[in-house]
Amino acid sequence: MNILNKGNSNKANFDAEKEQVNQLLDDGKNTVKEAYHHGKEQAENLYSQAKDTAHDLYSDSKKKIEHAQDALKGYSNDLVDLVKDKPLSSLLIASAVGYLIAALLKK
Repeated sequence: MNILNKGNSNKANFDAEKEQVNQLLDDGKNTVKEAYHHGKEQAENLYSQAKDTAHDLYSDSKKKIEHAQDALKGYSNDLVDLVKDKPLSSLLIASAVGYLIAALLKK
């Protein structure tokens, strides 16, 4: 009978250790799930922030480009008006600038 008690005792110890291993495994699974969900949430937040920042930069850049285009149109209109008002002076200035550029490029 001593052998039976010993066998039951070993089986009880085995079952208890098996239960501890299963509990540790479940705890590990839960920890991994929590880490995954936390990491996923952090990644989604970072993605959202990056997307918002990119959108803001795009909008700001677009506004600045439109402003520069408007300024350039204004300057070109002023230049056209100046050429219309003083065609001979404009022609002489353009010729002088062309001559200077040609002289600089020859050197």
